[in-house]
Amino acid sequence: MSQAWELLHRNRAFRAYWSARLLSLSGDQVGRVALLVLAYRRGHNGWAVSALLLAMTAPYFFGPLAGAVSDRFDPRRLMIICDVGQTAIFVALALAPLSYTAVIALVGLTSVLAALFQPAGRSRLPALVETDSLQTANGLLGLGLNTGRAAGPLAGGLLVAAVGPERALLVDAASFAVSALLLRALPARDRAPGTMQTRLGYVAGLRAGLDTLWRHRVARAVTGALFLTVAFASLDNVALVFLANDALGGGSVLFGALTAAYGIGMAVGPGLLLLVSSRVSAFVVLVLGCGLNGVGNVLTGVAVAAGLAGAGQAAAGVGNGLEIVATDTVIQQRVQADRLGTVFGTIYTAPMMASGVAYLAGGPLLNAVGPRLLFVISGVGILAVVATMPFLLGRTGWRPDTVVGRPAR
Repeated sequence: MSQAWELLHRNRAFRAYWSARLLSLSGDQVGRVALLVLAYRRGHNGWAVSALLLAMTAPYFFGPLAGAVSDRFDPRRLMIICDVGQTAIFVALALAPLSYTAVIALVGLTSVLAALFQPAGRSRLPALVETDSLQTANGLLGLGLNTGRAAGPLAGGLLVAAVGPERALLVDAASFAVSALLLRALPARDRAPGTMQTRLGYVAGLRAGLDTLWRHRVARAVTGALFLTVAFASLDNVALVFLANDALGGGSVLFGALTAAYGIGMAVGPGLLLLVSSRVSAFVVLVLGCGLNGVGNVLTGVAVAAGLAGAGQAAAGVGNGLEIVATDTVIQQRVQADRLGTVFGTIYTAPMMASGVAYLAGGPLLNAVGPRLLFVISGVGILAVVATMPFLLGRTGWRPDTVVGRPAR
């Protein structure tokens, strides 16, 4: 843990990036609650909420296109533009008398900007910290962001109740404005004339990034494993409310408690990782995280009491938190810097698609086998993927000091 706090203390650029991400994501959780309340009040039907959620989600399906933008342009400048853009949009959502159709369109635009921001941030991190500190840096990011995800909705609910959804959106706008100011501390990416990034156009760069992902055994294996684990893991989102209400008889209170246990676990996972040496291979952390996710879902499915189900969800959350940190670290360590944006954009499109597959299959499966068995199927499926991961990844890179290519500074 001392190494983590030392990194925050001595590395001004990383500290600025960490603070900016924590602030903007926490504000975004407040904004999400406010927008959902606004959708309920304006539309007062399920279609209004569904349209809003679709606007929040759909741009992430185009991750490779967004990632290629950060390979082509300076990620620092791109992130600042995205934050400034979201500041302006949330101010408009809060103050302008807009139709609900216009609200949906603007929310979709904020999601486009967020989808551009994510691969830019992940691809820029190797330029902010040394290679052997990447896992520590990702652990700190995971700890902060998952804590924000867990606490943000509660804060958002209290704020919306106190001042209304429109004024709560101004808080979200302010968080992006301060984030943009903090990101000015990051170094710009140097691009000398004649480098690969300046020679390639956008389309050619996109193709080159996708080709890197296809040819890079580790990146390809991580993408496939992430898709399969999320496809199985997302089945629990379909089953959880039925497990809490029908199988365990705890009603909405238990459903909320189980959801909170998972969120707390996601924050605890990266925190635990900071307690161990950064020399632990990110591959080991990846396999361990996926394994905990599977074991947690099996335990939830067979739990005969609410406490055991909560322990299962907490374990699954810890595993998911570790999995995200390890995925980022593995890719940052082993993929060349000028392809990271496209690779990250593609990799994190996989879980979005996997969730969609799970939600389509989850309803019929739930009706056929019930919530308990669906949780068990989810956990066993994840563990089956974990069993194949050592063979998919191969022996290369299991040592924590194995790096393919030095990231450009």
